[in-house]
Amino acid sequence: MSSAGRFASTDGIALVVALMASVVLLGVVGVLVPLATTEVTIAAHHRRAVEGLYAAEAALAWTVGELAPAPAWRAALAGRRSGLWAGAPEFRLADGSRILLDERTAALRRDGAGPGRAGRGLPWSLFAHGTLDGLMTLPDGYGEWRVAVWLASEPRSPNGEVPEPGRALAVHAAAFDSGLGHRAVQADLVRLVPPLPAEDAASGFVQVLSWRIVR
Repeated sequence: MSSAGRFASTDGIALVVALMASVVLLGVVGVLVPLATTEVTIAAHHRRAVEGLYAAEAALAWTVGELAPAPAWRAALAGRRSGLWAGAPEFRLADGSRILLDERTAALRRDGAGPGRAGRGLPWSLFAHGTLDGLMTLPDGYGEWRVAVWLASEPRSPNGEVPEPGRALAVHAAAFDSGLGHRAVQADLVRLVPPLPAEDAASGFVQVLSWRIVR
């Protein structure tokens, strides 16, 4: 075989190898790109879920602070509105969906929250609703979170005792955003009044007996 023929044969083999390598690389890229996109999506959803949990916790902490000065919680349990009350009890989210809080109240009473149905059967009533930035200054890019808080009287304290009316309650705080951002927490609160003179009885403080993530 002449040298020209050998070179032509070698060039043909190299071309075939190069084509095969290109096909393999394209296949690898075709697998890795969707995986990378999925990882980015998962990371974004996780970030929003964490933000939502912090938003719900913030609404709970703010509610505890608002309730603390009151000598009793009968008025709040009887329907007194919070300082955070943004008009009609509904949210319009960025994706155009609506959250009807009256429906949420009925569902919370009937079904409770989360897989464990936390708070099912309690007489929940809407206490507060509005935007998270109405409670605090948020960093840029945090998102337009809406928060809502429900209160219910506790029929029994964790040790089984029947609490004095107006001294113990359950709090359900939820945060809402477009997509998968809905998170919620519940807490059991009790008012503790130190042994002070009667005129100072309102200086009691609030103790969080239990706290749990329910969504």
